[in-house]
Parts: sequence; structure tokens; C-alpha cells
Amino acid sequence: QGYVMCKASHLAFNDTPWCEADESTRYLCDKIPRPLALKLGVKTVRNLIIEQYASLSEYTLNEEGFGQYEPLISRIQNILQDYPCDETVLKELLQNADDAKANKMYIILDKRTHGPKVFSDAWKGLQGPALLIWNSSTFNEADLKGIQKLGFGGKRSDAETIGQYGIGFNVVYHLTDCPSFVSNGDTMCIFDPHCKYAPGANTLKPGRRFDGLNDRFWQKFPDLKSAYLREGIEESPRDIQTELHGGSLFRFPLRHNEKMVRMSKIVPDEPDGTKPNPLDVKRMQKWLIEWAACMKQSMFFLNNVMEIKFFVIEEGSHQLDITHHFSTLIDDRSQLNEFHRALRDFKTGSMPTSVMYHLSLCETQYQVKTQYQVKTQLKEAAKVLKKVEKKWLVQQGIGDLENRSQKWTFIEQMKPRHGIAAPLDAAEPLDGQVYCFLPLPIMSHLPVHINGHFTLNTARRDLCKSTDPTKTTTVDPRLIWNKNIMSAISSSYQKFLVDGRRHIVKPRDYSTYEEIHGDQSISRYYDMFPDLSSKGIEGVWLDLTKDIYKKLIKHNARVLAVTEHQRPLLLLPSSDDVEQTEETTPMLTIKWHVLRSTTTPCEQAHFLEVATNTLYDHDRLKKSTKLVTSIVQAYEHAATAASTAIVPSSSHSDTDNVRQTGYPSLMGPSVDESVVTGNCSDIQCIFEMVGMVVTFAPSRIRTQLRACNLTLPATTPQSVFHYYSQYHDQVLLEGGKFPCHVQDSKLKT
Repeated sequence: QGYVMCKASHLAFNDTPWCEADESTRYLCDKIPRPLALKLGVKTVRNLIIEQYASLSEYTLNEEGFGQYEPLISRIQNILQDYPCDETVLKELLQNADDAKANKMYIILDKRTHGPKVFSDAWKGLQGPALLIWNSSTFNEADLKGIQKLGFGGKRSDAETIGQYGIGFNVVYHLTDCPSFVSNGDTMCIFDPHCKYAPGANTLKPGRRFDGLNDRFWQKFPDLKSAYLREGIEESPRDIQTELHGGSLFRFPLRHNEKMVRMSKIVPDEPDGTKPNPLDVKRMQKWLIEWAACMKQSMFFLNNVMEIKFFVIEEGSHQLDITHHFSTLIDDRSQLNEFHRALRDFKTGSMPTSVMYHLSLCETQYQVKTQYQVKTQLKEAAKVLKKVEKKWLVQQGIGDLENRSQKWTFIEQMKPRHGIAAPLDAAEPLDGQVYCFLPLPIMSHLPVHINGHFTLNTARRDLCKSTDPTKTTTVDPRLIWNKNIMSAISSSYQKFLVDGRRHIVKPRDYSTYEEIHGDQSISRYYDMFPDLSSKGIEGVWLDLTKDIYKKLIKHNARVLAVTEHQRPLLLLPSSDDVEQTEETTPMLTIKWHVLRSTTTPCEQAHFLEVATNTLYDHDRLKKSTKLVTSIVQAYEHAATAASTAIVPSSSHSDTDNVRQTGYPSLMGPSVDESVVTGNCSDIQCIFEMVGMVVTFAPSRIRTQLRACNLTLPATTPQSVFHYYSQYHDQVLLEGGKFPCHVQDSKLKT
């Protein structure tokens, strides 16, 4: 029959009948069964092929160590107890992509079942539905070594790394028993804790690495080629196909049936001793839809990733159907690049720095196809269901801008980074979240998102806290670090409020005070100021809020919006009796005033406070001087029936007279400011025409400052009386004498 006798080690059992015969290989007689052949020491063709691509790094000499040992599967189970099976899975993979300096990340749910032409029989069970994660970076040798470390020390040490512990990747074991990836199309790495799927894996080396993958490798195992998207998506856009052949593609076969769940040693039993339900594609897709919202919120403080897309490949399909697309655009990337250079050069004693820029976050949601008609459906563009673009103001910094001599020597491989993100076009104030580059499940309830390079617990879900009640922040270096980061954030927030003015309230002209009061940009600016009385602000976030206001006070920050007159302004509103000419049309602009006047007391800004249901004591008013009567008439003419402030003449020097005449308290605690906006405009016009500086800042800002021991004046009867009794000769007559006729004063009418 043409058979010859050979040593078993020189023969190969042909377990790849789909491949053409190799003339250089001696095949075992096909009448000898595979189990007997393996017992005799015959190698399989698949093993011969994959050994040609085995990495030389697998054959380095390692001495067997002595000491305590924790089985790999037990270690993974312990990690999974800290990392829940939720959006944390994608966040950790996003963090890894950002650390690897990828600028794109794709999340792909492949619902297909691929064929059996793979490099082991056990691997056939992994050819079903899978979650694939692609990013645009590739692995270098240090990365390949680092990702194998199951615990501390697996992270890069450069300053732009946002991860801390290097264990987050293992959260994928919530989904799969055998994660793997292909990097740059020529390196495949397989993690196999069960030592079951990867050919040649054992307890000492629970995985395999194959280098130099080429067309011959993929041709020998054609069903691997489709599983790793090397082919089989011909109907997808050409640029995406090209991208997927580069970068790094992770594949996580889902435990989609009861057998896989039952055979897994990683999956813990339910309390009743049973195994959990399989993770089928329906449940996985539901999770991805829920997790997409979190991925959108994760893009504010990343270093590199600027685009995230979600895709689905339906069973029987050859097309990537997009479901979500998130992208960020920075108006001045050069500023961020400059910041990253400062970050890389930052050392203990370096000067702190910060940058501020606009970030546009675009979200596009597409129609999800519930059933793919492979033969009948025509190729068409995905239908857009929703497209939203939000603009944000972002500030990132390093070091404490207030304490430039701060020594940051407490935690290794960490830099004192921090950041703030505030919406520029939100209809309602933001309920802020806490970030450690990625969002944590912690709400600060501040009106901005806060980012800090905090020390976290091992699950990356909370700030590090002392487990020893006797250990205070003065002795625990992790708590010292977090305390100093909080101080740096408060300094940064103070700067953010000062510098953010020009980004939110753009220079422009206004024709009336009412127009200024209705300017939403001014409201949005003051929405960024934290509120000590807000529900939920407590603990360290309450301390942070107080510290922000204390630093605003310390720097006498220029944050009070006041008006600057560009042309002569009429006291009274327009009427049929007054012709509005170019010379008499009011032109107002916003300028910024310090908290405490540093020149003369008469220039101190007052907060406008107005109450409703005010009554005049007309009998007493009639006995006043012409100036008082004139101003009262102006109030009435301005339709300020809801509220008023009466200016006494110089002869009324006793503040008790103000209280006796029934002068109103100009701010009731239950007043809705929006109800009296028109009245505020008229009153503010009068106050400023006679020299008072009145700010457009809401009265709650005054309340916050007063809680931090700075009391600023408001337009109460007492403060108005005091102001005019002290400064009326300066602001009304520019040094003239009183009493006088109103037409001889600045009021003119």
C-alpha cells in the first residue's frame, strides 16, 4: 500500500483535512485513530503549525520558586468580587486603551457562530457569540509583559497613565473564560486560566502567545480569521475594515449556553448552589445599551481616546451595524498638548500649571436592527435616531496653584492631576460626579464634574479610606495624598470661576437692564458656583465648597458682574413723551467687579434684593424734600409697585427714620427672582443712575460668602440710607451742595 515504518516523533496526525497536504510533512496512516496516535507520541498538524508561531518569550528559563501560592482561578475570583459586572467592564477597557495612547475605541457585539476550522477541538466551543473590543493602539514588548501581571505592577509608569493597579483588565472574566487579542495583525495572545482551550497551555503557563502571524497562519485556520474580523465583514465600510486589521482587537467569547457556565470554574455559584444564567446575546446587547450612556460620560478627562463607537454584527450578516457613536472635539488642541508636556516634566517642586479649553461632546444614536434579513435587505446607511452636541468648558491642571511649594512625594507613580468640566449650554444646573479620570459611582452634587488623581480602593469605586480608626490623615500617606489633591482642586476651582467668565459671558452691548437680567449666559456663569445649602453636598465635598469660597475671598476675586455705561442713560423707561434718539438710547456692557472695593467704599458692589407686596407711607413721603419726592415719583412711574427703595435727603441722617417710615425689606426669603425680573431691572437702573454699584450676581452668592465670613451689602433700606447719607454729594452732584432741585442733579428729571 506504499506505507513505511517511521519513528512516531517524525510523523504528524492530519487533523486539518481542510488544508492542502504539505510535501515536507510525513502524515500518519489515516487508519490509526487519533487517541492511539497521541499516545504513541505523534504530533498533530495543528500543533506543528502553531508551534511555528510560538513566541520565543515562552521558552525563557524560569526557576521554580518556593513560597505561598494562590491558584490563578482563585485569584481571578477574588478580583471579580471587587469589580462588579456592570459598566465597569467597558470603563476598564477604555482606561487600558487610553493608557496605550489609542485615539479610537470600538465595541462590537458579534452574534455569529463561526466554523470549527481552528487550532484545537476545545476551541470550537469559543467560536460562538463574542464581545470584541478594538482600539487603535498596538502592544509593545513592555505592554505584553505588563498585561500578564495579575495585580500590582502591571501598569505603565509614565505620567499620562490614568490607571493605578493594572488589575482592571481581569474584569472581563465576568463575561468569558478565555480572553484573547490580536495586536497589529501579527501577534496573538490567549489567556486560558482553565488550561483547556489554548493548545499547549498548562498551570505554569496558562496561556499562549503567537508571533509573526501571516496569511499562511490565517489560511490554515480560516474560521479564526472570521472570528477575529480578518474577513467576513465585506459589506462594512472600507475604512473600518482597514482599521480592524491594525490596532489591537480583543475577543471575549460569551458564556452563552448552560454547558459553558456549568464547566467554568470562574463563575461562582448562586446562594442556592446553582449556577447563574448564561450570558446570551440578548442580555449582552441590553447591557451594552445601558453601558453606552456611561461611556459618553467617561470622555471628559481622557488623555487620548476621542472617539467611541458601538457596533452589532447580526447572525448571518457580513456588516457592522453601528448603534452609538460618541466623539469629542477640542477647540485648541495645542493647549492640551502643552499641558501633557508639562505633565511629563512635572516633578516634586515643579511649578503648578493649568489649561482651559472648550470641548464639544457629540452623541449619535442609530436605529438598532432586531432582525437581519441576510438575502433580502438592501445595503443602506444606518438611520439616525438622535444626534446631540453639547459644549463643555474644561480645565485641567497639575499641582496646587495656591500652594506652589507643595511637596508631592507621598505616592509613587502618581501625579497631582485634577480637572473640572462644566456644561456651557445646559438648561438646568449639573448634578456633578466625581472622576478619577473615569467616572466613579460618587456624586459630589457640585454644579461641575470634578476630576482628581485620587488614591482609590482596589475596586476603583471609592476614595481610599483608612481602615484603622486610629490612623488619621496625618500618618496615612494615601489619605494625606487625597487631602492635598482636594486642596489643589479647590485652588483650581477658584481659578476656574475667575477665568471662566470670558468663556461664558461674551462681551456685548445691552440696551436695557431687563435685557441683562434675561441673559442666560450670566445665569449659567453663576450656576457654576457651588451652593453650600444644596442637598447632598456633605463631608469632604462640603469642606471643598467652603474652601473654594474662602479662596475667592482671599484673592478678592473679580467675579461680580456689574454694568458699565457706554452712553448717557435715561433714568426712566421709554415713553411716548420721550423720543429715543441715538444719543439717548442706553448702551450697557458687563464688567467684572471685585468682592470688596479696594478704592473707595462708595464703589462697593451691592447685591440686588427685591421683595413683593410693598406698601408706601405716602403721608410721610409728602413731607420729604423735593429730591425724595422726585425719586419716589420715578419709582412709581417705573411701575415698581412690587418693591422700592427710598432715598432720604441729607437732612435724614438717622437710620431709625428709615425703619419708622415703613420702608420695606427689599428681599423676602420666599421671593421667586424670576417673577420680579422686570422690577429688578427698573430698580437697578435707578440705583445705578444715582451712583450705586449693583451686581447681577444672584443673592445666593452673597449667602455663600456670608457663610464664609464675608458679609457684602445688599439693597436693603438700611444700606441704601447709609450709602446716600455718606456719598450723595459725590454721586449725585459731583461735589455740589444739597439740598438742590432734581434738575440740578445727575437725575435731571
